[in-house]
Parts: sequence; structure tokens; C-alpha cells
Amino acid sequence: MGLVIGVTLVTTLAAGFAALRTSARTWDQTATQAAQTDEILRNVAVIMICVVVVSSAIAAVGFVSTMSLGVVQRTREIGLLRTLGFTRGQVRTMITKESVALSATAVVFGMALGLVFGALGAQSLVGFQTHGFVWGVPEIVLVAIAVAGVLLVFASSWVPSSRAVAVAPVEALRATR
Repeated sequence: MGLVIGVTLVTTLAAGFAALRTSARTWDQTATQAAQTDEILRNVAVIMICVVVVSSAIAAVGFVSTMSLGVVQRTREIGLLRTLGFTRGQVRTMITKESVALSATAVVFGMALGLVFGALGAQSLVGFQTHGFVWGVPEIVLVAIAVAGVLLVFASSWVPSSRAVAVAPVEALRATR
């Protein structure tokens, strides 16, 4: 959930400020005022997103801890799989696929929530000055979140999978809960 919340916050701020910038272009302003408004909104968005990225990094550390704890709790299961013939590579792949499933779900769900929340937030702030509903889709931020999600998958699966394959199958089966 921490990862969903982190992605949602980053996406909400980016989408909200993108919607605000789109909306501001339709306001009755001089060229100088429009440029100043756009610059102010862009700068505030960058500052806010940087602040939220720190909280998202903390959420990512929580995700890595969750994956590590899952491997530690399944030591006997992994030992049994290794005894039945799973190779080290297959165990690593299994743990990586689990990380992919968890993080992809969190990233996609967080992005969807963030886009909706950002658009609703922008609409609540300046909807009276805009004709219709304005969506803000910050493509660069969404791509950065997706890339960060991929990197998180590898970071969150490497340490637990290394720990899982380092234990001899017989030792893993002997482990008590």
C-alpha cells in the first residue's frame, strides 16, 4: 500500500499541475501574465513533486522490506522447491515475477488514482474559470514512474532472491518457523 500511496501522490501532483497549466492557457491574460503563470505553476509543481518523491523513496524501501520478509518466511517452501529440482535461476525468476506482479499492480493503480485525483483537484481549484473538465496527463512523469517501478522490481527482488538461493536446500527444509 505504501507504494500505491507514493505513486498516487506523485501522479496526483503532476497531473493536477498539468491540468492547472492547461486550464491557465484558456484564461483571459496578457502574454506576459500567461508566461508568468505558467512558470510559477511549473516551478511549484517541481518543488512539490521533489518533496513527494522523498516519501515515495521511503515507500520503496518498505516494498523491498516486504519482499525480503516474504522470502524469509518461505524458507522451507523455497528449500522444498530446490529439493524437487528448481534451479537457482528458477527461484530467482519466481521471486522476480512476484515482485513484478506486486509493483506493477501498485504502479498502475497509483497512476490511475493520481490522474483522477489530480484532475479533480485542479477542477475544484479553477473549474469556475474553465469551460469543461480539464485533464492533465504528465507524460514525462508517468514514464519516470514506470521506469522507477522497473528499477524497484530489480532492487526489491535481488537481495531476497540472493538470500533464497544461498541457503542449501537441506538447510532450508530443516529451518523451523
